Amino acid sequence: ILAAAGLETYSVADASVIELAAESLQKTIERARVDPAKVDALLFASEDLAVESSEPGAMRAQLYQMMHGLGLRRAFPLACTFGGCTNFANAVSIASDMVRFKRAKQVLVVGADKSRAARSRVIPPAVGVISDGAASCVVRSETAEPSPGAFAIEAIAQHAELSLHDADLSDDFGRYLIELGRALKAMAARITAATGRSPGEYKRL
Repeated sequence: ILAAAGLETYSVADASVIELAAESLQKTIERARVDPAKVDALLFASEDLAVESSEPGAMRAQLYQMMHGLGLRRAFPLACTFGGCTNFANAVSIASDMVRFKRAKQVLVVGADKSRAARSRVIPPAVGVISDGAASCVVRSETAEPSPGAFAIEAIAQHAELSLHDADLSDDFGRYLIELGRALKAMAARITAATGRSPGEYKRL
């Protein structure tokens, strides 16, 4: 079904979640001209922070080792999970608030995930495929030197539809789409209220 719809490739990584995060962070540090020694916090967004090991503290030790290797000597690590596909956006929201309320001047955000070997990568009912990968960015104050290609964060809206806790996407996808539409409408209203800009004024979605 997905191939017929145009899906050609998806990403399968041999690297661990921590290794994927490290590679992405290194690129962000270089491209955004970040001094690792001046980063105040690292927000790590992942749907399954225990995917690498069932041993308590094992992934935390790997995270600390990665941060040390990147030169993030003063950065405090924080985790962001439970949000599914929104984990990275949630982490950016937290980083933005940290900067806005002057708890930090520079915050690195990284999202990294891998699909478990025994888990199907197909998102029911065949609407997408889960890829392995990582993405990262730096969130700074407006007074900081802008990075090439930087964006200004004007507003962030979030919504969790808790009533879908028992939804089976394979059998109840219509219900999911209805609730998703309502959530998107609510978030659009919040963004409009925060920015004064209507949805029709945006060039890209």
